[in-house]
Amino acid sequence: LMQLFLKIALWIAGGLVGIVLLVLVGIWLVSSMTLGKKYDAPQIAMTHSTNAQTIAYGKRIAKIMGCDGCHGPAMQGQVLFKIPDGTKLVAPNVPKIAAGYSDDELARVIKYGVRPDSTGVMVMPSEALYAMTDQDLTAILSYIRATPDQGGKTEKSNFGPLIRMMIATGGFDSAPASPTYLDDAPTYDQGTQLGQGAYLARMACGECHGLDYKGRVFPGETNPPDLVVASAYTIDEFKHLLHTGIGLSDRDLGLMSEVAAQRFDAFSDEEMEAIHAFLMDRVANGQ
Repeated sequence: LMQLFLKIALWIAGGLVGIVLLVLVGIWLVSSMTLGKKYDAPQIAMTHSTNAQTIAYGKRIAKIMGCDGCHGPAMQGQVLFKIPDGTKLVAPNVPKIAAGYSDDELARVIKYGVRPDSTGVMVMPSEALYAMTDQDLTAILSYIRATPDQGGKTEKSNFGPLIRMMIATGGFDSAPASPTYLDDAPTYDQGTQLGQGAYLARMACGECHGLDYKGRVFPGETNPPDLVVASAYTIDEFKHLLHTGIGLSDRDLGLMSEVAAQRFDAFSDEEMEAIHAFLMDRVANGQ
């Protein structure tokens, strides 16, 4: 009888192991299909400039939009995060990769998060960047082309079981996975203060606070709030926040403080005033 119980226990254990293996194989296959999915993003005709003023402007805009924040100083690449299941997400060495891309292909990666082979890039904030003007996109391309490869990170990202499960279930996806953003790129009248503010807010704030500015939930982070909070700041306090990362009453605002210190000191007074005016207008209109 004991031997029978042992056999049954072994069969059950073997069955459970088999089920787990099947689930893992299924997760790997589905996530691999997702990672290899092709996207029909528009082609872009773009040519970089060697004009020093354009390059300098591109460097400033790239900082505001977070290129150096993700890819590291001079965009030489860095590891964004590692977790014990073997996952390692790497923001690559941009000048090195860009050397193998045409201007059109590089612009398509930035604006739509789609590689030359039409697969999507992971953790590229193209949902905010796809409304970028040709002027700004040209300037960023020009800055990238003018930045030398200094021997930065060349390693590739790797996704372990936990992240692959998130990919397989839709909890973590590539930049162009949203079915809507490729279809209807908004335009902004930057000849007006509110139009300029709306454009800059999308580029700089949309990645964290959402394109509706109602806030988002980031696991393990201080969740970026609804930008209705901007109404608590006078224009001088708002400028101080963006340039220093320090909130009202000298508060540390976590992720916002970190991002502002890395990126937003590159804003001009006019740009900060435009963003503040847009956010105040949003509050006044109950958005």
